Amino acid sequence: MHLHALALPCFGAAVVLGVLGCAAGGSEPRPADAASEVAASEKDAGTIEAATTIDTAPDRFADEAPQSPGPDAAGDAAPPDGARDVALPDASPEARPDANPDAPRADGPRDGAVETTPGAGCAGSSFAVCEDFEAGALDGKLWKATQNKGTATLDTTRAARGSKTSLHIHVEPGSDTTVGIVESRSFPALAHKLYARAFIYIPGATSTMLFQGDRHSRLIYALGASPYGEYALGIWNGGLIQNHYSKTDDSQDTKMLPPFDQWFCLEYELDAAAGNVRAYLNDVEIPALRHDGWPATQVASLMFGVDRFGNFAVAEDLWFDDLVVDAARIGCAR
Repeated sequence: MHLHALALPCFGAAVVLGVLGCAAGGSEPRPADAASEVAASEKDAGTIEAATTIDTAPDRFADEAPQSPGPDAAGDAAPPDGARDVALPDASPEARPDANPDAPRADGPRDGAVETTPGAGCAGSSFAVCEDFEAGALDGKLWKATQNKGTATLDTTRAARGSKTSLHIHVEPGSDTTVGIVESRSFPALAHKLYARAFIYIPGATSTMLFQGDRHSRLIYALGASPYGEYALGIWNGGLIQNHYSKTDDSQDTKMLPPFDQWFCLEYELDAAAGNVRAYLNDVEIPALRHDGWPATQVASLMFGVDRFGNFAVAEDLWFDDLVVDAARIGCAR
């Protein structure tokens, strides 16, 4: 286990996929209200059309955390190459009340590498949340966007498993940035235990500058009851890391980086009632990221995206696709 002090902002009570950053060693103390900085960057819950950004909204990810001023959210950015505007059907799957949280899915992953052929997508899915971005716009009733020093847009420059559209996360140089999409529909049903999966593409050209040294990027971020409800899976100091924010800034890290310049499948398992965490890369558990017994919480929201801390000298671009949240193992084949 690697214990290091984090100087992180915190999301409101919601589950988030994103990039999270933390600073180790001589970093500045973390504010008591870790959720305050995220509040300023939360955007309107309305439809996110391809290559567009979100208008500022007054509400927070959750009501539990006190509100305080934060950094101004970044302005709208020009659409990336390959972006398109398409209509949004108002449909998203509901939670499965009969899910067994410990049983593997009958339609679970195959043995071997991550599935790269056209996937089944979200049509007819029984997952609690499933998002393949093929509608061309986000369901504003399900997702909220946070765009603090960056943009979250849909584009067609690349997509996983034969699809056409993915979520493009662009983060400006600097530190204390939070860019991603957040959902809270899964809660409180999955407040005590959840699985979250994403296909992620990270270009390798700037990976050394982005992911070496004391730079922390959270990719999947779960937030629960204040003040110590933060759990996240991301990259820090040259490897994947699990971390939980507490008085001791708990973490479990590796020197294993995900593959760059290709889609990889990352799944996060969080037993929030027991404080147990697991991580799976391309359907294989990473033993070094297994930890039991961190402080328990009740998750209220989940983010996919980038939440980072440290000195990032260059901009960061990542793509997310085929997002799933559920009560049981998801795997990479679905």
